[in-house]
This record gives sequence, C-alpha cells and structure tokens, in this order.
Amino acid sequence: MGKMDLIITVTGLAMAAYHLVFSQYLLQGPVEHSSTHLGFSLVLVFMGALKDSAHKYRRVFFLTAAIFSLVATGYVGVLHDELEERVWFNTPADLVIGVITILLVLEATRQAFGLLVPLFAVMVVIYPFVGRHFPEPFYTTSLSLAKTISNLSVGLSGIYGPILSISANYIFLFILFGGLLQATGATGFFLEAGKMIGNRFRGGPGLMAVAGSAAVGSITGSVAANIAITGSFTIPLMKKAGYKPAQAAAIEAAASNGGQIMPPIMGIVAFGMAGVTGIPYVKIIAMALLPAILYFFCCGVYVQLRAEQLKIPFTVTDIDVKELALSSPLFLVPITVVIVLLIRGYTVMHCGFWAIVSLIAVSLIRRKSRPSLRDFANGFTQGAITGAQIGVMCAASGLIVSTFVMSGLGVKLSAGIEA
Repeated sequence: MGKMDLIITVTGLAMAAYHLVFSQYLLQGPVEHSSTHLGFSLVLVFMGALKDSAHKYRRVFFLTAAIFSLVATGYVGVLHDELEERVWFNTPADLVIGVITILLVLEATRQAFGLLVPLFAVMVVIYPFVGRHFPEPFYTTSLSLAKTISNLSVGLSGIYGPILSISANYIFLFILFGGLLQATGATGFFLEAGKMIGNRFRGGPGLMAVAGSAAVGSITGSVAANIAITGSFTIPLMKKAGYKPAQAAAIEAAASNGGQIMPPIMGIVAFGMAGVTGIPYVKIIAMALLPAILYFFCCGVYVQLRAEQLKIPFTVTDIDVKELALSSPLFLVPITVVIVLLIRGYTVMHCGFWAIVSLIAVSLIRRKSRPSLRDFANGFTQGAITGAQIGVMCAASGLIVSTFVMSGLGVKLSAGIEA
C-alpha cells in the first residue's frame, strides 16, 4: 500500500468511526456535526483526486484544497454560534471563508460527479442577479453579494442547510453499509438468487441483472454499488447470450438506477423526503414499494420482449444452492434488523448502525468466507469514499435549494406548475 493509499484509508476509517460513534452518542451539535461531515467529505474527495493525478501542479492544487477544506469547515465548526448571531453582519473573514467553502464544494462535486451538477448550481446562483432585470414571470429578487455569500455558506443555510444534514444523518451510514456488503462477500447471494429467475425465461441473463439489481438496490440504494456488484457479472453474460453490448449496458444501467427507489434504503430519496416533509420514513418506504416493483416489472418485460425479438436461446446457469443458502444471512439478517427497528420507531441513523453491526457479526460466522481485517478496512474505506462523494454533492445541492428559496424561484416554479 502506497503512502497516498494509506492516508486515504486512515481518513476513510476515521470518517466511518466518527459517524458510527455519533449514531450512538451525541458528540457534537447539529452544525458542528454537519461541518465535520463536510470536512471529511471534502478531504477524502480531494485526496482521491490527488492520488489519481500525475501532474505536479494539479497535485499541489488538490493538496492545497484539502488543507483549505479543513480550515474552512473548522472555522464554521468552532465559530458557529458567532456566525448565527452575525448572520446579516458578517466580518470580512467570514465572507472570505464563505467564498472558499463555496468554491471547494463546487470543485469537489466536479471531481466526484463531473461538470453537470456544479455548472447547474452556478447557473442557479447567478440567475437572481440577472433575473432582477427581467419582466415577469422571469423576475426574481436578489440580495447583495455579501448577503448572498452569507446565505450560501457561513450563514449556516445553503451548503450547511438541510440537504447536507440529510447526508450526514441519514445517508452516510447506509452507504457505508453498502461498501461493507461488498467486502463481506454478500454478492454471492445476489448473483445466485438472480440465476434462479434467469434460468426460467428466454431473457435469462437480462432478467438476472434486473432481479440482482433490485436485491442489491434494496440494501445499498446506490447506483454505483449496484453496477459494481451486478454489472461485472451480468453484462458479460448478456453479451455472451446474444444481447448487443449497448443493450446489455442499457439494461444494467436501467435496472441499477431502480435501486435508488427500491425500499427500504432508497438512496437519498426517502431520507430527503422524510427530512424535508416530516413524513415518517416507514410510511414513505411503504408507499414506495408498489411503484418500485412496477419499475422492475417493466424492466423485466422489456428484457423479455427484447430477448424474444433477438431469438436469444434459453441459458441455464448452474446454481450453487449451498452458496445461496450459506450467504443468504448476509442479506436477510441486516435487512430484517433495519425493517424491525424502523417499525419500532428508532431513528434511521440508529438503524444504519445496527445494520452494520449485524452484517459484521454474521460475516464472522463462516470460517471459509470470513473477511480479513484488510477486507473490512477496504469495505469501510470504499463506503466512506462513496459517502463523501454524495456528501459534497448534497452540499452543492444546498446552494441550489437556498437560491430557490431566497430569490422566490421556488414559489414561481411551483405556482407555474400548478397553473
């Protein structure tokens, strides 16, 4: 393991340990917790970019960005009480930190997800300054530049608003759980279960992708994890069966995307709705179950019709019944723990903690497939990296939400849709 890999691993493990402990003990207040979560997220994203960059000046840039990330989030974490008191009368230092934080979030989001999200965020933030010169219905109000910077960052809305809080309190532990799920070898259960469905229809490998993605998505809520777990197996199998490469990739992409709406985890969707609307999480996932089933049913119908059109022969894949039975607890026990705790009214963060604990406990039972310490470390680290990427995107989304609120764009859009 290289020096950079070691730093990323230690940082990822520290982020995972902090969130696990925080789920059981209130180490900090809400603002400090969000600031710590954002600090870890920014540093992990920039350290990953530094590792992947071969250019000297880019490496210096990413290292500098990681250092400034600690400074900016530390400033907010330490001075949050004063920042709340002087929200409309910020000092020059506050505004400098605000600008730095905004730029860091946009750049980290670009590194994690490409240019689209940060570019859209910048367009939304700039629009009120232009929109105040437009006639209705395009007219918007805008604050001064200083107050806009405050609202978007150090005023503890915008970046530090409810979207980042959702990432820190709801999403991260389940993304961590998804990373650990891969490390413990639970993929064997998903693949063998998918084969049982795939062997009965002409669209075999394609239906295997749909069924496997539904199972993986229900417990990870992550498109990336879904594709990594199921796609590496199902795409080559689909191509071998007779699907064109583009068709195989499209089937896997569509099925894996459905993982975001498959209860009980549902990625950021259910957590965001629960956090913003106040509707109980259990009620949201209950209402989401039927639409999710219909989504995967439609994917399956498409796969079967395409298989009939292409005259794909029936493919019978050997099913390792023993592996299916022995690996099933890795999926069934944590999902049962999550559902039972949710029904009993425990917080989502508490459920995520015990899902991880139960998964680790079950994975240690089988000596043959017991993960090593390195496997556990890699699982926690990869989960933390994915969670960090989602964290910076949530922070960037906060820029968009805050601008919609303070400019009146949100009211205009909702009224326009209604009209």
